[in-house]
Amino acid sequence: LIVRYAFDTLGLKEIELGVIAENQRAIRSYEKAGFKQIGIRPKAINHEDKLFDDVVMRISKKNL
Repeated sequence: LIVRYAFDTLGLKEIELGVIAENQRAIRSYEKAGFKQIGIRPKAINHEDKLFDDVVMRISKKNL
């Protein structure tokens, strides 16, 4: 619903996000919504003095 709003109402052409690699539930949810993994930024997220890989995901309006 939010992705449709971003594309149809806000006029965005694509949406990109980052998620901690260990958060597999979120990654699966984003994939079900149509996002594709486009890369991994190693040790890019610092949370409570621990470094985590950042999975970068994207969805394009033309791919819906």
